[in-house]
Amino acid sequence: NSPMERYPVNLLRNVAIRAATTTHIMYTDSDFLISDGLHDDLMAMAPILAKDPLAAVVVPAFVYHTACPERFTSENKEALQCLAQEWKTGVPQKKKDLLPLWDKPRNIKPNVKDGFHGAEFHGSTLYDEFKNQTDPLRIPCISDSLYEPYLAVRLCRDLPEFPQVFRGYGWNKNVWIMWLTQKRNYRLWQTPQGFVVHIPHKVSASWRTMKKPNETTGKIQKPPPEHDLYLKWFKRNVPKHPDRIPKCTKSKQKI
Repeated sequence: NSPMERYPVNLLRNVAIRAATTTHIMYTDSDFLISDGLHDDLMAMAPILAKDPLAAVVVPAFVYHTACPERFTSENKEALQCLAQEWKTGVPQKKKDLLPLWDKPRNIKPNVKDGFHGAEFHGSTLYDEFKNQTDPLRIPCISDSLYEPYLAVRLCRDLPEFPQVFRGYGWNKNVWIMWLTQKRNYRLWQTPQGFVVHIPHKVSASWRTMKKPNETTGKIQKPPPEHDLYLKWFKRNVPKHPDRIPKCTKSKQKI
C-alpha cells in the first residue's frame, strides 16, 4: 500500500490532542459539518462535565443524502457546483432544520438519516429520544462493540490516546471508544440540540484499498494484520472496568 492509503489518522488525532490548550476537546472527522450553536450546546452541559471527569458527550451523527448527481470527481464540475450550493441552502445547521429532512422518505432527496455506515456504528445513540430532547440525556448501555460516536471529553492525563497502530481506513475510532467505556468507566451523555452531518465526497484511496476485492480470491480484503494483533492484545492485557457501561439487552455483538 502507498503511504496515503495507510494514512496515519490516529497519529494525527493524537498530535492535535497534545496541542490542545482547553480543558475539554471534541473530535469529529473532516467530512462532517457541525451544527450551528454546537459550542453553546456543549457549554450548557458544563455542570455535568465539571462534576464528573469521566463524563463524555455524544454528539449525534447524521448522513446527508444530496439531490445532486453523486459522482464527485474533479471532472464532474456540475456535481461539485450543485453540492457547493446545497452546502449553503440544503445542509441543516440547526435542529429545527434537521427534523423535516430526517422525516423524508429515502427516495426523496435531499434528506438526512441517523447514524453512519450501519446500525452497529451509531446504533447506541438515542436517536428516537433526540427528536424531542431538550435536556442532556444519559446513554445507559452500548449495543455493539463497533460503536464509534463523536465525543466531547475532558482533556486530562488519564485520557487514552488513539491507538496509533491503526492507519488508513476503518476500525480506528471504535477501539478508542471501547477503551473509554469498557476499560475506563467513562459515562456517556447525549447533547440535546447539537449534531454533526456527514457530507458526500469523493471516495478515498484508503477506502478503495479496504473495500476492493482481492485480485486472486475475489473476496473483500481484510484489515491489515496489526489490527487483529492489537485487538487481541487489547482484550487480553487491558482488563474491563467493573463499573463499565453495560451491554444493551438487544446487543448485536459481544462487548
